[in-house]
Amino acid sequence: MRPLPRSWLRWLVTLVLLGLASAALAAPPAKGKKGKKPTAEELEEQEELFDKQQRDTFPGFFRWWDALSLGQVKINAIDTSIAPKLRLFISVLYGGKSTVLTAADDWEKEVRHLEVKVASGEEKTPKRLLTVLDAGSFVAGKDTLEEEEKPRSATLQPLDKAKIGVDVVVVAAGHGGFRTVENLESAHRTAVGAVLKKLAKQNLNVIWYGPALYTYRSFPGLENDLSRFDEDRKQCDIDLLKWRMDQSRELKEGETAAPPPPCGLHSGDAAKAIGAAVESVRFRGKHARLFGIPVPKEFSCTRAVQSTTDIQLFDMDEVADRTADTGAFEEALRLLVHYGKPGNRKVLLYLGDGRDGYVDDETTCRQFFTTSKLHCATAGDGKKGEEAKKAIQGCVQSKLDKRATGVQERFKLRAQNWLALARSADVRVMAVGYALERPDGGMVSQRHERERLGLLAEKTGGTYREVTNVNLLTETANATVDEVLRERVLTIDANLKSLEHYRIVLSAVFEHGETSGQKGTVELSTVLYEFDAPEIPSGWQWWLKQKNAWLKEKVGTILYWVIVVAAIILVLLILWLILKLFIAAFKKLFGGLFKKAGDAAKKAGDVAKKGGDVAKGAGKAASDAAKKSAGGAAKGVKGK
Repeated sequence: MRPLPRSWLRWLVTLVLLGLASAALAAPPAKGKKGKKPTAEELEEQEELFDKQQRDTFPGFFRWWDALSLGQVKINAIDTSIAPKLRLFISVLYGGKSTVLTAADDWEKEVRHLEVKVASGEEKTPKRLLTVLDAGSFVAGKDTLEEEEKPRSATLQPLDKAKIGVDVVVVAAGHGGFRTVENLESAHRTAVGAVLKKLAKQNLNVIWYGPALYTYRSFPGLENDLSRFDEDRKQCDIDLLKWRMDQSRELKEGETAAPPPPCGLHSGDAAKAIGAAVESVRFRGKHARLFGIPVPKEFSCTRAVQSTTDIQLFDMDEVADRTADTGAFEEALRLLVHYGKPGNRKVLLYLGDGRDGYVDDETTCRQFFTTSKLHCATAGDGKKGEEAKKAIQGCVQSKLDKRATGVQERFKLRAQNWLALARSADVRVMAVGYALERPDGGMVSQRHERERLGLLAEKTGGTYREVTNVNLLTETANATVDEVLRERVLTIDANLKSLEHYRIVLSAVFEHGETSGQKGTVELSTVLYEFDAPEIPSGWQWWLKQKNAWLKEKVGTILYWVIVVAAIILVLLILWLILKLFIAAFKKLFGGLFKKAGDAAKKAGDVAKKGGDVAKGAGKAASDAAKKSAGGAAKGVKGK
């Protein structure tokens, strides 16, 4: 008999050992020598041991389960603009008593500590940079980092304390397809209203979409109402240009900044008016302009859909009556990019079923392809009974699959541009998708349509949540908003090196406590993120620039210039005093020498003057003698 390969033997031994271990763990606890039952403490120890063995055997499963049931830790954004400091925007979610993961204001009570690990350059294993114990203290990675690599400080703050605002555009489905599910219209409106109420202190707007888009604008006479998105577009562009010009100039003393443009993001009373407007907005038509993706012409059944759609007054289901916008999603991105404030967190928050195009197109297109002789009506020719039926059904499904594939390809092309814009502008997509069933057994949207929402959220660092019960719409929407508003800002003086490549991971140690009904702790970690530090300037010029920016931010523009002028005058005065003292000391030290040198020069001048006088006298005597001698000689010649 041929022996089994060694690999088979190893598998056999492993299976036997696993079976024995499972039987031992499943067996009732053994009694003591005297036949006594184990105590409660012994039973608890055995339960903990069993849980540990299970976690060691299936670590991946339990990490997944803990992430869903206990909590999650996320790095939403990495900001290196303040290098050598590092700023992380993080979220910590946990289950609690809610049916969905949420972020509570006091999540520090659920988290024992946060730990940040960093690897730089060619390092493969991240080293512990620091451990954050609470919002005011941290412990540096003493054993793993060189002294110059250790962080000098760290702060953990909510967004408001870090003086960081939030810009949000809420995109809400408003087509007539919601009428097919009982209570969906009212539940959806309530959920959108709850979201807008939570966001009232932020900068926000809403896009309510059906066959046309509706948004809020603060033009006189349009208060408490949503208007067509394509209305007043020229005036909106003019107001935006004026606002940008005003934002770019320095304000003079006593001047106030111009109010935000009427077509942008709103806060305060205008934000409250948006909520009031949504309470009365109508659900219109059976066309959803979410992405505005055209259907391939070769698989178009639009005419069939239009002919079977019950068009009501002002529902605007006709192609000619639709707006010329690019769809609710892209227009929301543009609002955030054009009107968002620098430094604010930017979020596109979606609530709806994810449908794009006609909401009944699958049903009507299936009927159209089945009955059309140009498509599948003749696919069963030459066949009988069940065979002919299957041939027609196969043809129809093939047409529908190709049609959906064509739409997905168009979505892919447009999504690439959307994702590039969202990443460059740091816009996160937070989405709540409705996976609700209709009375006829169909769904309000197809799975691939909701997967688009998940893709956009995942690729922009956001979160996708899915709802299967109408009664959970508001709770899920509130959890999504809480995740946005309860984000934390972790600022670390991390001594980043100029142009260095880094890899970073964040972990959180959760207390089980009341959250999961278990005892002990569990550690959850993020994936490994990579980033490059920017070029970090150095020297006194950079130091002066940093201090100048800090002072201006702390005291304001007017007081800043007062301080600068006073500082310049003070510096000039000090320099004048120093120069005066220097001149006095110079005179004191070198004045005597200058005087002696002057006296010596004067004496030398006197001597030189006397020498000159003597020389002048000698010259005169010589001249007189020469004259006399010449005169005598002349007389002698004459006498002869």
